[in-house]
Amino acid sequence: MTNDEPQVEQRQPSLIDALRQQREILAEQRTTLIPIPGYDSPGLLVEYHLLDGHDLERIQRRVFQSTKDRWTRQLWVAVDVMIEAASGVYYTQNGSTEPQPLIGAGDVQIAGYNNALAEMLGLQGAESARMVVIGTFAGRELAIARHSIRLQAWMSGENADVDEEFLGEGL
Repeated sequence: MTNDEPQVEQRQPSLIDALRQQREILAEQRTTLIPIPGYDSPGLLVEYHLLDGHDLERIQRRVFQSTKDRWTRQLWVAVDVMIEAASGVYYTQNGSTEPQPLIGAGDVQIAGYNNALAEMLGLQGAESARMVVIGTFAGRELAIARHSIRLQAWMSGENADVDEEFLGEGL
C-alpha cells in the first residue's frame, strides 16, 4: 500500500457525493425564474417549467409547417417554447431580490403570456400569446432570442442555476 492510495480513497467518496448531489439538484429543479431584459426597476421575471422532447418537437413541427422564412421560424419556435413553458410571472422592486407573484384582476396570479399580462402592461392589440410575448419584450426580437437561449440552457441542464445567478451575482 502506497501513500497515494488512502488519499485517492478519501477523495473519491467526496467526488461521488458531489456528483450525486449535483444530479439530485438537476433532477429536483423543475422550474426557474428568468428576468426579462429591460425591466430593471421594477424587474419582471417569468417562471418556466421543463418541457420534454416531444413538446419541443411538436412546437417545431407546427412552426415549420406554418412559415418558410428562416428567421421567422427561429423566432416563433423560441416564442412558442416560452409560451408553453411559462407558468408564472413575478416582479421585484426597490432593489429586492425576492421575486413576488404578479397579481392581475381578481387577485389571481398571472400565469404566463396571456391576456392578463397584456392588460397589465397596457399592450394594445395583443390578440394572441405570441403578440403578448412580442409586446412584453417591446418588439425587440434579439432580446427574445437571448431570453430563449437562457431558457434552453436551463432546460438542457447547462445552466441549472439561473435562479442563483439572478439572486446572487446579477445578470
